[in-house]
Amino acid sequence: MNPDSNKDSTAAFERSVEDRFGVLPNFFRLTPDAPEVSRNLWGFAQFAYLDNPLPSLFKERLFVYLSQFCDARYCITRHVGFLTGLGRPSGDKQATPETVEQVVRLLERPLPGGEALDAHIDFLSKRSSPLESVPAPADDAEESVFACASHVFLQSADATRSLRALKKALDAALLQHLLAFLTFVRTAHFWSKIHPELQPESDIEELLSVQDALSKCVLDNAGTENAVALRSLRKELDDLRREEADLQSRAGQSRFLASIIESSEDAIYSKSLDGTIQSWNSSAERMFGYSEEQVVGQQVFVLIPEDRIAEEEQTLKQVADGERVSHFDTLRRHASGENIPVALTVSPIKDEAGNIIAASAIARDITNQKQTAKALLESEDRVRAALEAAELGTWNLLDPETMELQTDQRFNEIFGSGVVDAIKYEAAIGRIHPDDQQRVQDAVNAAINPDNPMPYEIEYRVVWPDDSIHWVFAKGRARFATKNGVRRLLSFDGTVMDVTEQRTLREELREVAAKLSEADRRKDEFLATLAHELRNPLAPIRTGLDAIGMADADADARQRILHMMVRQTEHIVHLVDDLLDISRITRGSMQLRRSRIDLATCVRSAVDATSALMDDAGHNLTVTVPEGPLPLHADPTRVAQILSNLLNNAGKYTAPGGAVWLTVDASDDEYVISVRDNGKGIEPGMQTIIFELFGQVSRVQDEQSQSGLGIGLTLVKSLVEMHGGSISVSSAGVDQGSTFTVRLPRENQPAQVMQNSAQAEQSTSLRVLVVDDNKEAAETMAMLIKLYGNEVRTAHDGKQAVEVASEYLPDVIFMDIGMPRMNGIEAARAIRAERWGGRTKLVALTGWGQKAEKRRTRDAGFDAHLVKPVASETIQELLAEYSGSQ
Repeated sequence: MNPDSNKDSTAAFERSVEDRFGVLPNFFRLTPDAPEVSRNLWGFAQFAYLDNPLPSLFKERLFVYLSQFCDARYCITRHVGFLTGLGRPSGDKQATPETVEQVVRLLERPLPGGEALDAHIDFLSKRSSPLESVPAPADDAEESVFACASHVFLQSADATRSLRALKKALDAALLQHLLAFLTFVRTAHFWSKIHPELQPESDIEELLSVQDALSKCVLDNAGTENAVALRSLRKELDDLRREEADLQSRAGQSRFLASIIESSEDAIYSKSLDGTIQSWNSSAERMFGYSEEQVVGQQVFVLIPEDRIAEEEQTLKQVADGERVSHFDTLRRHASGENIPVALTVSPIKDEAGNIIAASAIARDITNQKQTAKALLESEDRVRAALEAAELGTWNLLDPETMELQTDQRFNEIFGSGVVDAIKYEAAIGRIHPDDQQRVQDAVNAAINPDNPMPYEIEYRVVWPDDSIHWVFAKGRARFATKNGVRRLLSFDGTVMDVTEQRTLREELREVAAKLSEADRRKDEFLATLAHELRNPLAPIRTGLDAIGMADADADARQRILHMMVRQTEHIVHLVDDLLDISRITRGSMQLRRSRIDLATCVRSAVDATSALMDDAGHNLTVTVPEGPLPLHADPTRVAQILSNLLNNAGKYTAPGGAVWLTVDASDDEYVISVRDNGKGIEPGMQTIIFELFGQVSRVQDEQSQSGLGIGLTLVKSLVEMHGGSISVSSAGVDQGSTFTVRLPRENQPAQVMQNSAQAEQSTSLRVLVVDDNKEAAETMAMLIKLYGNEVRTAHDGKQAVEVASEYLPDVIFMDIGMPRMNGIEAARAIRAERWGGRTKLVALTGWGQKAEKRRTRDAGFDAHLVKPVASETIQELLAEYSGSQ
């Protein structure tokens, strides 16, 4: 490979590393002459570390924890940087960095041994089932996993026991990923150890320079020569400052002082009280761009920006007065003219007599610290914006003894307080609903208990000053530190969220779910009842058919059987009609055919319709109706249906030999119709749902009560309300009878007498063709039509119907729709297309009665649409109408 190609390949590799980590670690820049080595190392890092399915934060925390045991300090410094946001933890853009305090707590956690390790091994070994995911950060379970993983990693004497505990606590996949990760960490430590020239990046150095606690954990906790050098470098300036007064009075140590000053990373220089520079170390030369020869003997004002001259004059005056000006941030000018932010300390220099003769200045370039501080402020702004977007309030409990509470404005708003400052702990608890206060305090005490802290996650109510109640969801975590063997609370931090709206929605959803569950239960009961109701009439029909087929059945027996079969068929038709009516009402397609009628006529019709039920049960029916016309603007069929359903309901749920009363009372503006019985009555709980769909299926029944679908009362209520009326029920309880009361608006105009037309008589014999793929249905209808004095033929599919009709030329065709070879729609269009087909009356015969289906048959050329099963009276009336038109 040529050099340019190799250079391009290396650049592409470094871009891919930087894109993953957010920075380019020195770790992957150690072999510029052999890039394939770094690429192989990168491949292993991706497999075992970056793309390892373990959670990113878990991997990065474990990497930092294990790096404490690495002789080279590079690994721990770099991965501490990743964990605190200087780069991406485990290369994951979505991972949330940890705070410096969290990292310090992790590094201060000792590697357990002896009894402490035994406790961790017991904790993992005694699990009833393996963990499906690794523990959360800072969890007790995480501490146990880290402890055992570390002993396996270090191959200590307890490694075997620790590995067995991990196998018990983790499922096979998690354990495999963990061992692969440990292998990569060992590889990374070895790689760092054989490259002593590997140094931390500048961003890490800046972090450690401003984070003293972190610096101590990272640089002081190792016994290697490298760590000693790093600790010395970090401490030397502090040593210089502590010993400065002594060194000035001890001339014998001047060479040692000069050596320290020269090796310091800070710019150290001295000046006379009039501002003349007297000494200048090499770091001052690097920081300000002036050599010692250029500035010694010059006025210090060469370093001072014009707007800071007065500040320098004041500093010199304070030093001349014996004051020490410590650690103030200011600006100093570089030889290039650029201003540099520095932290400056100026101290008086005294002679042996204690006279102030000069001033020493220590300047530290804080450009990176300023940038870091700015980044931290921006990060805090982003966190604050995220909290505001999530409408989260924050709180911080600092001391369990004083219960000092810090809160933000959003917290105060959630607790109904208008104050900007933090509210007191007692005030916050006082805002909590009295019924929830003890529960919240118990949860807080459990969470901050250093011996066995519990997770804090709780919902409770707060009461605002206007007495409105709001639901709050609070979540928090306590932080502890161990000192002198005593574990104490550092802080208790968390968030609160107003979840009133979510809580209300949850309750509403729970109510809806309960209602849906109840509706589903009723639906299942209804379907079971429907199956039962359909089987009941079909059984005697089937038995009657068998009896009629017996050779020795006499004419009287056959007639009785036929009457029974007609009644049972009418019962089935009634069930189907009720179902269709409910469906039409539910879809909003039910239409009333209103006219001026006499309510008394409807009462008589309902009584006639239910007389057979009343007679069979031996009930005494008493009907009381005012004399004279009872005018009503209504659909007579539906009003009669309302009354007959109520009478049927009373008859079914009244024991044989009972009493039923139908009473009509008239006032100036309404009719009050009551149907009362002395039957089973209704439980109080059922009276509120008895009119709901499927609501009355569970009504008390026994062997004597007649069954039903349980939709009759729903249909009655809907029909009553469609007429602008209302219905109610009352009952003293089980076996106390019940009373249904219907109120209908009164029409005060004279009612038109409804004429009952006699059954139509057919005057002329017709040629009729019956078409149905159900041969038995076709033959049965043909027999009925022939009894009415007509000539009949049959066909059993649409194609055969067209062929027979072409030769037979029928006057009327009763045609099924769903048939093989050619359906009824296709056959009708074929017949209408014939020269003779225009004069033939086409009647659709189908089980579908929806508007869309009727429109479909009409468009195909049918003259009428009948829904199965069809009453014989309907067929006779239709034939009479067609006969009269011949």
